[in-house]
Amino acid sequence: MDLNDRDDDSTADEEDLLHSRVKRRSGRSPNSSQIPLNVDALHAIRELTHQLNQHRSHVTNLSSEPISQTTYQPAYDEKLERCCQRLEQLTSKVDRLINLEQTVVTSRPSRPSPSTAPIDIITTNEPELTLTDAHYDRLETILIEKIQTYVQAAMKSVFEPYRDLKDNLHKELAAKLLATDTVIKQTITQIFRSKTMIDSLSNAVANAIQTTMITSYRDTFNQIVIPSFEKAATNMFQQTNDVFKRGTKEYLQEMIEYGRQQQRSLIQQREQMMTEIRKESTQLLKEFEKKNQELINMLQNEITQYMTTNLTPLIREMIQSIIRDEITNILRELLVTQKNEINTLIVQHLRQQQQQQQRTITPKPQSAVSQATTPVATVASSNLTNKTLTTDIKQQTALKFVHSGQLNQAFEYVLSASDLNLVLYLCENIRPSELFSMQPCPLQIPVILSLIQQLAADLNTHQELKYSYLYEALICLDLSHPNVRDYLYNVLIDLNKKLYAYIQTNPTTTMTKRFQLLYMASQGLVQKILQQRATPINQILSSSK
Repeated sequence: MDLNDRDDDSTADEEDLLHSRVKRRSGRSPNSSQIPLNVDALHAIRELTHQLNQHRSHVTNLSSEPISQTTYQPAYDEKLERCCQRLEQLTSKVDRLINLEQTVVTSRPSRPSPSTAPIDIITTNEPELTLTDAHYDRLETILIEKIQTYVQAAMKSVFEPYRDLKDNLHKELAAKLLATDTVIKQTITQIFRSKTMIDSLSNAVANAIQTTMITSYRDTFNQIVIPSFEKAATNMFQQTNDVFKRGTKEYLQEMIEYGRQQQRSLIQQREQMMTEIRKESTQLLKEFEKKNQELINMLQNEITQYMTTNLTPLIREMIQSIIRDEITNILRELLVTQKNEINTLIVQHLRQQQQQQQRTITPKPQSAVSQATTPVATVASSNLTNKTLTTDIKQQTALKFVHSGQLNQAFEYVLSASDLNLVLYLCENIRPSELFSMQPCPLQIPVILSLIQQLAADLNTHQELKYSYLYEALICLDLSHPNVRDYLYNVLIDLNKKLYAYIQTNPTTTMTKRFQLLYMASQGLVQKILQQRATPINQILSSSK
């Protein structure tokens, strides 16, 4: 349909152009009036032939494609071929006419201008000819009439048979083009909907647009967006700053007012709490005084009851034990003194009797046996008296050392006498807790070791006394003396053997547990001595390394 309209418009335009050019008159030469008409007509004819050739090639292409809707007639093709041939013939005729006219124009002299004088053409063979405007106008009218009568009639006679063919061609071309348009649209839609086409187009568009878009976006951002954003941001921050300042001032005023209100309320609450605390404190003090008084009364009653029930027998027992100890000490001292006095009296009495007997005895022969026997009695009695005298004297001398404060000399004297009873006598007269609690210890280490050795000789007698002395002596031992260390080690080994033998022979007695404690203590001292012996050897080995 569009092609039909375009062809109709082109033919109408060509006819109008022909009439307008033919009707032009004065001021133009026949050269300039006729040649443009023929050139334009020739150009229009050539365009028409070119369009027909394109249409023919398009039809051949469409006929080669497998389209079911298009059907071609051989008559239509023949008409189209004849039309093209006649158009080519017309173009050739028009070309010949144009060439002929151009030769005529070139052989004819040019038309002089009205302002200039008439040109004299001087030739040797021809006479002079002068052409005026009237001649040119008449020639132009004659040519126009001839063209209108002959050329236009010939053109109409040539193109008149092709009008129906043109209409049919236009209709068929419109139908074919519509069908091809739908097919082309479908194929184009299928092509453009395919993933490969979309990807290729997107990649091509992206590659083509990327640089320009980046530069354009950068330019727009740098020139438009960033300055406007900076301006808007500065305005916004300025507004927010003003609003924040105003809000902070209002908030500070509100907080100050709120703080004052809270301070007033806190002062009121504090006063109320202080009054309540004073009331409560007074009440608590009163209650505390009551409870304290009740507690004091209750404690006094309980203490009195406890003292009456429990402490009185304890106090009685303690007093009895103290009195018993004092009485025993006093009685022991009295007995010792009395014993000494009795011994002295007995010795004196025996001496007096011996002297009296010696005075009264007369020498008689028959009394030889009596003389032989009486000295034996006197010798035995004298030995007994000598032993008692020596033990008493030793005990008195030891007590003299104790009373004079020479405890170390007293124990040395007793231990050097090699009499266990004398050692036990001195130990009974001195409390071990008082002896070993003195600072510094009055007994020397060798004295303590010999005391341990003699007390551990027999553990079956005087067990309480020996346990207390051995316990205090082991605590008081000083292991820092290297000169006494070997002797101390031997003494402790001997003590361990005696204690172990007693524990094995008497496992059920009351003193076994105490002697086990002594055994453990002595074992610990032995281990310490062994460690002290090993440390110098380790130091020597480490220094040699």
